[in-house]
Amino acid sequence: MKKFALDLFFGRDNRISGLIAFTIIGLIVLGCTCNKDFKLDTNSTSNSGTFANTSSSPSANTASTPKPDVEDADASTGKLPSDAQLQELARETVLDFNDAIQSEDFTAFHSKISKPFQKQASPERFKQVFAEFLNNNINFSEVDDLEAEFSPAPAVGKESGYKVLSLNGSYATTPRRTKFELKYIPEGKEWKLIFIRISTKD
Repeated sequence: MKKFALDLFFGRDNRISGLIAFTIIGLIVLGCTCNKDFKLDTNSTSNSGTFANTSSSPSANTASTPKPDVEDADASTGKLPSDAQLQELARETVLDFNDAIQSEDFTAFHSKISKPFQKQASPERFKQVFAEFLNNNINFSEVDDLEAEFSPAPAVGKESGYKVLSLNGSYATTPRRTKFELKYIPEGKEWKLIFIRISTKD
């Protein structure tokens, strides 16, 4: 079942490949805690979610600490990036996603994800699926001043013949932690996003 799901995700089964991006993106929506109480109805009871009133905006008294420049990880080696590179990769992905929400424009975010993911969902499709994020002022900008706590440890493995870098963990945002699941595949020397799930649910 897992292998079948991965084959579908990477587009080997063209019968439903057009639904894959919507399914993956839908998981992000279902994992969100928005600034408004509402219930997202789906065809599956297990996929429905209730969202509570919360915000992740940074405190006005928090001063940003300059971050040292980190050399980009070379994905072509297939090796696990350094701790600093992993932190930068996760932070950049979450903040790029946040920028898209704040600007209500997913064009830049779309341009940075992997080519298979780009083919599955246009910037307009991202905007449509993430409408609740936009309407409820979801903001992950606090992540810019935080270190990711990875659990389990980041790893590079193989999934359906692809090298995949998996980053799972959370940020100590307030009032609730921001949890994430991110996966990347190599494209040249860069690790490019192929999967994202972000949640502030307990």
